[in-house]
Amino acid sequence: MRPDIKVIDLRTTTRTMGQVVERATELKARYPGFEILMDGDSYAIVMRPREAITYLGYRSAVYRTMLDRFREANRPARIQGAVA
Repeated sequence: MRPDIKVIDLRTTTRTMGQVVERATELKARYPGFEILMDGDSYAIVMRPREAITYLGYRSAVYRTMLDRFREANRPARIQGAVA
């Protein structure tokens, strides 16, 4: 089983609970193939593929596309002049 994708670490976030819920709602609408939930063990909001996508397999085009879209949307802004 693949590990969950940690979206918001509740221990270190500066967001209010209302902002966390709002962000989770946005993610649910944007990534319908993923479950967005609170993981009590890691104390974080995480996302994981729904069963249908899990059935397709990790290397499926659907899963990769959704994961790439998530990563691109949440990539930190690059600092000008920084070397990648």
